[in-house]
Amino acid sequence: MTLRDMIARRDAVREELRTLHTAAADAGLPGEAQTRWDAFTAELATLDAAERRQAVIDDLDRRAAGQPVGDARFEAMAAEVRVSDVIAATLGDTGRGAGLAREASAEIARQRGKNPTGLYVSLRGLTRAAAERRALTSGAQNTPPTGAALVPTIVRDDLLIDPLRASTILDKLGATYLTGLTGNISVPRVTQGTSVGWFGENQPIPDTDAAFDAVALAVKHVGAITEYSRTMLLNSSADVDALLRNDLMRALAVEIDRAALVGTGDGIVPRGIVNTPGVVKVPFADGLSWVNVLALPAALDNANVPMLRPGFVGNGLIRAKAMDTLTVPGVASPFIMSAPDMLAGYAYAATNLIPVAPATTGTGAHPARSSLVFGSWDNLLVGIWDALDLTSNPFGDAYRRGAVQVRIIADVDVAVRHPEAFAAASDVGT
Repeated sequence: MTLRDMIARRDAVREELRTLHTAAADAGLPGEAQTRWDAFTAELATLDAAERRQAVIDDLDRRAAGQPVGDARFEAMAAEVRVSDVIAATLGDTGRGAGLAREASAEIARQRGKNPTGLYVSLRGLTRAAAERRALTSGAQNTPPTGAALVPTIVRDDLLIDPLRASTILDKLGATYLTGLTGNISVPRVTQGTSVGWFGENQPIPDTDAAFDAVALAVKHVGAITEYSRTMLLNSSADVDALLRNDLMRALAVEIDRAALVGTGDGIVPRGIVNTPGVVKVPFADGLSWVNVLALPAALDNANVPMLRPGFVGNGLIRAKAMDTLTVPGVASPFIMSAPDMLAGYAYAATNLIPVAPATTGTGAHPARSSLVFGSWDNLLVGIWDALDLTSNPFGDAYRRGAVQVRIIADVDVAVRHPEAFAAASDVGT
């Protein structure tokens, strides 16, 4: 019996005693009434003793160390939730998986202090997330069978072909991920360190103070709308949930990489590295050369940037050009790039998220140009408000096709902690 139950029972006993007392008026209680009175008073004494014991236990529970946010039990529960369960829950399913999805969403909502439009999906076990629009169907007569590979004759699950995407590289380079955020975030930054100076006997120590500002991370929304056909969900022998999860998360992850590298910062899109004020600009006007490549890490050395997680990001065109260009033109010398993943002794990541300006002809003609970025990537902050908001819609056009439309939204922002920790060239001829 809980403390609330005990208090309710005590109130009921009090009313019984009041009724007996009122009925007796000034006369004594008759035999049966006296027996009931004695029983009720004995029960009241028992309830009082139990209430005191329960109050002690409740007080100890309140003062006990609480389970921290992200405890192992919630981690285990969140890990059990499948994307297909969340979709089912948003459609009103009452099965165990859908119930687990609702419980996990409720816990995330409690932690965030904000209710979702649909249901929250935990990002635990996932690296990151961001947006694209596409449809996955089982295909129909005279239509491209974009999902038909999942409707067996015989489906080789071990040979399931993942959709081609731009390579995601931020986590590999060592960007700093801030997860589980609530509200807008301000990260303090030292803009001027304390100066140290020499002083003579009886002279004052030079008086200088450190200067600070802050790097802001504000919630920005990125999302995907996709469509899953009923035939695909019913007839596929592959792990459909893994397919749904990988397809949505991979697409979102690619878009976060894109925003972090080349985002415009126009208010709804984060500002990427190449558009961040203070990032060192290195011209490659005379083309890709060994000297120009070395100028990028040299810019960070000149700014006293600790090279904690250094590396280059470019595209495949730059890599091909560097592997075919000598360090010293016209002389038997090594190529600028002798291995596909190393440049000037640093890691090189190639991605087609780096745009290419097409070649031009006529006056001012130039070859195709790409951007090349070098940095200490721990200075790139990726803030993720740690849940996805997933909503399903079985109506509209999707309903007529026997499909379910799914919308997924992530709250993300990126920022550069120290702009001088990055150097970029935007005119690398390829």
